[in-house]
Amino acid sequence: MTPVKKLELLSEDYMEQGVQEKTLFDLKQIDPLADKNKRFQCTVTLISTAQNEQWCYRACRVCNSRMVPCDDGYQCTKIDGCSCKQYDWKYKVCFIGADDTYSLRFMFFEKKGVELIGKSAETLKKQYDPTSIPPEISQWIAHKFTFIVKVLFKRSIKDIEPSFEVVMIKERHGKQATLPNLMLNVSNDDLPPLVAIPSKRKIEQASLSYTPQFTDIHDMDVDQQSDAWDTTEKHFESQINVDDDKIQEEQERKKLKIIE
Repeated sequence: MTPVKKLELLSEDYMEQGVQEKTLFDLKQIDPLADKNKRFQCTVTLISTAQNEQWCYRACRVCNSRMVPCDDGYQCTKIDGCSCKQYDWKYKVCFIGADDTYSLRFMFFEKKGVELIGKSAETLKKQYDPTSIPPEISQWIAHKFTFIVKVLFKRSIKDIEPSFEVVMIKERHGKQATLPNLMLNVSNDDLPPLVAIPSKRKIEQASLSYTPQFTDIHDMDVDQQSDAWDTTEKHFESQINVDDDKIQEEQERKKLKIIE
């Protein structure tokens, strides 16, 4: 017979020690391996249940690991070996939680699942299939909570974004009239149309063959304007010289008249 291991249960006061308060966008940035022993506090609104996730599983009665079918019934999947063949149905409810910065996955296992839902997974399994979300679970969508969570590092290191286990329901804020306004979750319909960007080589070739509009003036036009100004100035100078000659000639005539 497999010996039952003693479990050390952590008090709520202990779990709150050294807890860092984070937004969901902050939680998205954590390192699942380096931060696997840390606790975080976040305030989220549950916006849906995760798709393609069962709400309960066959849990080993000794270690709570998942049980899978085998030739003589079910066997435990614990890596270091567990000979137990018996199981109970336990919660593994995955909610999508969101604040105004991001949305992430939050898992409720048996203890916190019973605390949230008010019934055991064994009780709900008698009425509902694991692939069908019971109303006792879905009724919590749009409710806001403050959780203390820890990262599910084995799951998170395989996914693009981390997932978290709820280890404490710190505060219940009630059902919300509106869901968080996620600015990052923008549909393709809201995006501007894509504009093709040509290659650098094509841009350089185009720049060589393109003449800007403000230089679209022939050189001869500029030269003609310069000549016009030069001609006017030369004409003005020559006109002055002619006038001086006439004045000088008139003065000479007056002198001659006086002599006569």
